[in-house]
Amino acid sequence: MTTFHLGRGGRSRERGAALLVVIVAVALVTALAMDLAYQARVGLQIAANGRDELLALSQARGAVNLSRLVLHFQSQLDAQASAVSGAMGQLGGAAAAAMPGVPRIQVWKLVPVDSHLASSLFPGGGSGRSGRTAEGGRDREAGPEVPPDRRGPALGGFSATIDDEDRKVNVQLDALAQGGLLAGQLASFMTLVADRHWDPLFEREDANGVKLNRNELAAALKDWVDDDTQQSALTGLADRPFERSFGDENYLYDRGPDRYKAKNARFDSLEELFMVAGFSDLHMAAFGERLTVYPARGSQMNVNADDPAELVRNARIMADPPIQPIFSDPTFPDRLLAAVKLVRVGGLLTMTPQQFAGVLGALGVGVHSDYGTTKNTDRRGAFTDRSYVFRIRGQGSAGAVVKNVEAVVTFEPSQAREDATDLGRLLHWREE
Repeated sequence: MTTFHLGRGGRSRERGAALLVVIVAVALVTALAMDLAYQARVGLQIAANGRDELLALSQARGAVNLSRLVLHFQSQLDAQASAVSGAMGQLGGAAAAAMPGVPRIQVWKLVPVDSHLASSLFPGGGSGRSGRTAEGGRDREAGPEVPPDRRGPALGGFSATIDDEDRKVNVQLDALAQGGLLAGQLASFMTLVADRHWDPLFEREDANGVKLNRNELAAALKDWVDDDTQQSALTGLADRPFERSFGDENYLYDRGPDRYKAKNARFDSLEELFMVAGFSDLHMAAFGERLTVYPARGSQMNVNADDPAELVRNARIMADPPIQPIFSDPTFPDRLLAAVKLVRVGGLLTMTPQQFAGVLGALGVGVHSDYGTTKNTDRRGAFTDRSYVFRIRGQGSAGAVVKNVEAVVTFEPSQAREDATDLGRLLHWREE
């Protein structure tokens, strides 16, 4: 009996050890399989995100390229309008006076640059894999619907906005004093910052402990781009807005931990404004969307603005005297915008500086007589009715990924050179 019980007990213990080994092995294999499945799922998601990022970036770049195509058509229309205006000018006499210029159609404001436009221009190009259309529906000729787990990547979409850089305040204060252009550029900047509610911006020091008032900041902008080392000062004269003083323009840049000198060359990008003494993040937040550095030297400011604040700024530049009671009227910006839209047929057409001066006169603003003449006098040299430089902001999306591309393109002949008649020359490119 004793031997029998010992034998059964030994076999029971052996069967329990084998079961424990099997359980441990199954647990290890299960953990390993789950880890492999998790790693495969993570790798697949990473690959899908990379695919979507690449697709979204290509969509954003395509939005920029499509916008450049629209601007190319706009440039051709503007060239034709200029040719017709030149032919009218050669007529002379009453005919030229009756027809001062040909209105320009602003195609780039009318055409919505997005994926819907591309699918309309290129039928079938917007259809995706697995029988889906660009809008996410099924193609009628694609046969039965494919299960969701077997469908291809989402096509995504894109959109773009075009902004006119020539209507903004050009802080490249490097124009020649002759022709009134430099005085007009200075006047546009001073008008932009003149409002009293901007006073706190000019009462704070920047990161290097530099505090400049409005006139000193304008002089610092001029010193950054001019070709001398003397400090500039404002004169208040239209024919000579700046003059050289006896100070050193680089002394403002000796206060920080990293000393440097003024560039004495043109700005390459808007972000370079942070290098100018007295210009801070607060200035960029307040005025950044209304400033530009990309137009060519000697370029004029487009009088065709859609923002009431920019229209009032142009009105203040043309006004004679500059300070008039009508500018204190809170309803004046809205009345000016309504009158401009009436002349421009809601923004479809452009207006000349002479027409804008006529609108101001009809509203009761005293305008200098030079702005009402067709001859390009010194005062009227600051404005034009045509734009050459544009900022394009393209956005592409695919799945949950969104990519943004910003580009600045010019069609100005001296800047674009051989690309002036093509899709324009890129001056700035940034991908986010």
